[in-house]
Amino acid sequence: MSTLNNGNKHNKDYMKPSLKRIEEAVKNHMNHDSNPQILNLREGLIWMDRVLNFNCGVSNLDGINDTLLLAIEELYISGEKQRKALTTIATETETYLEKVVFLISGSDYTTNQSMTLINMVEELELSTTITNRIGAARDFFTEDRIKSSIGEPEFLEHICRTYKRRNDIIHNSPVYDIADIYVIARSLLITMLYATIRHIDKIKEVINSNLSELRENSGLTLIDDKTQVLFNFITHGKANRELKEQIIEAFILHGSLKNPGIDISNLVISCNDTFNTKFNDSSFSHRLKKLENEGKIIFNGKCISLTELEEKSAKDEIEYFRFQEQLFKQNISEILKRFYAQNETDTIYFEFNRLIEENYRIDLSEIFNKLVESNSVSGSIQKFKKCIEQVLKNKDHYSEENVLDVVIELLSICYSNDFLHKKCSAVIYGDINNQNGLQNYLRQLRREVYLDTNVL
Repeated sequence: MSTLNNGNKHNKDYMKPSLKRIEEAVKNHMNHDSNPQILNLREGLIWMDRVLNFNCGVSNLDGINDTLLLAIEELYISGEKQRKALTTIATETETYLEKVVFLISGSDYTTNQSMTLINMVEELELSTTITNRIGAARDFFTEDRIKSSIGEPEFLEHICRTYKRRNDIIHNSPVYDIADIYVIARSLLITMLYATIRHIDKIKEVINSNLSELRENSGLTLIDDKTQVLFNFITHGKANRELKEQIIEAFILHGSLKNPGIDISNLVISCNDTFNTKFNDSSFSHRLKKLENEGKIIFNGKCISLTELEEKSAKDEIEYFRFQEQLFKQNISEILKRFYAQNETDTIYFEFNRLIEENYRIDLSEIFNKLVESNSVSGSIQKFKKCIEQVLKNKDHYSEENVLDVVIELLSICYSNDFLHKKCSAVIYGDINNQNGLQNYLRQLRREVYLDTNVL
């Protein structure tokens, strides 16, 4: 497995659409001319995503990745339920700041009702003006304050608007026009992103240290070459193109990365062996010409290599995918820690992968129902349940209630984190000509793949 880095190598090509929309919404307000200077907005977005998906072991802080990112997608991508999406973003802003506070200090304020959003702003030292204010918060955060703080250092305008509008939204349910909704949402996102960037070094330290500790006891990886081709396909796929063509092009790019200067004949043989296809050199030529025209490969009529830009992009994508696997396993480990069974992370991960892979046509709720039914006939579902039972028995924590808790929490991870569904969908690529099965899978609810502009 490749070594994890600090995240500053990753590029825009595989950033989640929801994060791209955040970038588009805030970049003109967090550019190099702002005070403080935001020199790497994209890195901040990547680590904001990691904060959201990192399981810190505090139930009130974990799981906001699903609600918050879904609301951002509804607001900026689907354009539906804008007012409802704004309410969700406003509500989760405080929770996100609480999670950043917990990561950098270890302090859990989720059960302290007296600690509110403004206290998190102070804990994170986001604004000296707010920290040094005189008087109550309600007297400081006024409409006049929002107007007078435009252009002030430390994104004061956006923090003030976040506090004022969040309280209004939660307690008063005001009516906003569409323009106001996007102005408010932008300030909410800037406040969360600023907190991330301001403390990014400590956030990196905590998350990378946790994953390094995980790797000492959990070295299993289930990402193989075919899965890496899948990730490239999902990242770059276009919804209006035949899926078969997209997968083949993804395979060409991955094969050229793995074997620079590979001969076209060897690439064709490898493709046929991987996907059980019957291509020949001539059938590959037009695909290679297209990729060459797009600036992705260098092709001299016989040998293929990636361009420098495409090579960097492909390497970063694979490393990012492996990081996501580590983050997914970390989520599993946090669940097992409650039963002192974190050393069984690889065992559960392996069986969990098999469960989803063999039941990818079944909705998560149906998998759950089958897991709790004692007379379930599915071999993989029963095996997964027995695996959990055995792990808990080995740690003297077995009970039907504990088994059910673990099942619910594991499926909740899969519901809010798309890594395993991305990985397990590789099972249907064994026969690349099975287009109907592939298309049906990609359209399934909660596992739907919106290629290009949308999300998996």
